[in-house]
Amino acid sequence: MELDTQKYIDDMRDLFMSEGWEWVKAECTEMHTQYSDVDSINTAEQLAFAKGVRFMASQLLSLPTMIQDLEEEDEEI
Repeated sequence: MELDTQKYIDDMRDLFMSEGWEWVKAECTEMHTQYSDVDSINTAEQLAFAKGVRFMASQLLSLPTMIQDLEEEDEEI
């Protein structure tokens, strides 16, 4: 595993163990839920915004899995 990749993984793991990460997860979960009610969306702009918020929240919430996958990929090489 390259040094930069290992540092990235280590730094991300430190982030996931922090109290701040718990706040980020809670906010992302709340946003994901808040923008899931399609009945409250009235315009194409609102739909695009809601889709963007939900996408970004999902991406952030999946970071631990993506880092774990990266680490497993590097171990296989």
